[in-house]
Amino acid sequence: MSWVWILVLLLHTLKTGTALIDSDDVITREEQIYLLIGARAACDRSIRSQMALIEGQCVPEWDGIVCWPRGAAGQWVSMACPEYIYDFNHRGRVYRQCDVSGAWEQADALNRTWANYSECTLLSSDYSSHAEVAACWSWFHNVHV
Repeated sequence: MSWVWILVLLLHTLKTGTALIDSDDVITREEQIYLLIGARAACDRSIRSQMALIEGQCVPEWDGIVCWPRGAAGQWVSMACPEYIYDFNHRGRVYRQCDVSGAWEQADALNRTWANYSECTLLSSDYSSHAEVAACWSWFHNVHV
């Protein structure tokens, strides 16, 4: 998602006042985007505060969903599934590996860094139909990619 698009969405959200999550326990696409924009802004501030490069460590970065801290070369890093993604399993964890050269592991087919979100996308028993599961995966893919 380009920065221009994110900025337009943020300005529209702030202008229309739809940024607050409804109290009916339902979240709209715009509200979810607003939460992601807020998480991204917090991540950017965190990254700026730790800009010094440390040899042999993966740099902190935002992957589109999670703000990753530094990672030690050759080690796995795990983070709690983010609370700001409404339909995630918030008891799960997301994993990513810092390779031995101090770079985040790449998904060769996508030519981008890779993280394992499988625990975050484990759906509760409330999701009974295949169509609901497919819709959730489609949404996740569109937001992440």
